[in-house]
Amino acid sequence: MSNDRCKEIENKIKDMVAEFSLYYLNEQELLAKYMSYDKDNVKCGYKKISISKLESVVNYIANKIDNLYKVKLMKILWYCDFLYFKKYNESLTGLVYEHRPMGALPIGYNQITRLKSISNKVEEFEADDGTVMEGCHIFANDKYDVEPLTKNEKNVIDKVLDMVRGMSTKLIVDKMHQEKAYKNTEENEVISYEYAKDISL
Repeated sequence: MSNDRCKEIENKIKDMVAEFSLYYLNEQELLAKYMSYDKDNVKCGYKKISISKLESVVNYIANKIDNLYKVKLMKILWYCDFLYFKKYNESLTGLVYEHRPMGALPIGYNQITRLKSISNKVEEFEADDGTVMEGCHIFANDKYDVEPLTKNEKNVIDKVLDMVRGMSTKLIVDKMHQEKAYKNTEENEVISYEYAKDISL
């Protein structure tokens, strides 16, 4: 084997190790943010966060929604989690959501879009008012095996997707701002799953 070929293989291995390390560190950072939330805590919907379940849910959503950007994804996740809690008394993913100006936002939202099985890239898009903005575009990634979703989980996600399909991000944010869960909490406050009974779905 030539020295050039050896160097090429060595560089490829280094790149793979660096990529795996970044994914691993990102996943550990996300899990660290959720260390204090266990299955006895209503703030996480009585469910410990599951990275594989979260990746499955995001990929399922990305497979069904075109032009999925980070803000829209986070709102869809909130509706999925709260609707699932309303039906089954536990959240779908174990995510904890905070009241933020653009609506409910899960703790560790940046780490979520950088999980191993989630494809994304930053690109320009046209906002509702016509201005060009930069955002994190989320794509389905069929390259990774993810945890299969149950029929009940898919039914809940599909119900949320039926509601948001055709809605702009602004309309979804506006809708969320009218939810009792959002109106009855303060900025940066965790939104309890106890409000799931009042969700407009």
